[in-house]
Amino acid sequence: MKTLLLVSLMAAATFAQNISVEKPADNGKTFIEAISLRQSQRNFVAQPLSEKDLGGICWSATGVNRKDGHRTVPTAMGKNEITLYAITATGAYRYDPEKNVLELISKGDFRKDSGVQDFVSVAAVNLVYVINYDVAAGPDELAKTRMGAVCAGAMSQNVALYAATRQLGNVVRGSFDSAKLSKILKLGSREAPILAQSVGPIGK
Repeated sequence: MKTLLLVSLMAAATFAQNISVEKPADNGKTFIEAISLRQSQRNFVAQPLSEKDLGGICWSATGVNRKDGHRTVPTAMGKNEITLYAITATGAYRYDPEKNVLELISKGDFRKDSGVQDFVSVAAVNLVYVINYDVAAGPDELAKTRMGAVCAGAMSQNVALYAATRQLGNVVRGSFDSAKLSKILKLGSREAPILAQSVGPIGK
């Protein structure tokens, strides 16, 4: 019993730090199959994601897919104004696309704080798409928000398609406490959550 507890504590401690992730391999689904399978689902079960799937989700959202450093999604004037955060049972992480690493920002289980729905505390990961207004293209904040929303939308759809190929549930959300999330993610005054998405194993 003591050995099992020690192993569990060591596993939790290992995961509650920076996480190196990998670009996903071919999941064996065609694009049309992925589109056909894509749907919003909320019946999450309390099971963690593998590091393979966590990495696949992050890379699909905004990973580097070309030698020149460009990403898997469009962004106005190449500004990359949206930063991806992942909130799991062990902590809140910021995704670094260039290093393909999830950097630990806040240690602890903040999943219930990532939205207003009950299922957010069960989903394996809650993604938060954060806009940086100092980076976004546009003459004013309305234009910057519009460009950021386009990028975040593309990111969330990529994640939804990846989830479909891996038989994972996903749902895109617009309801969350922005001030609470900003504190957990340690955002600057010119950064703000613009979209969220829950992903994880689902019940039958």
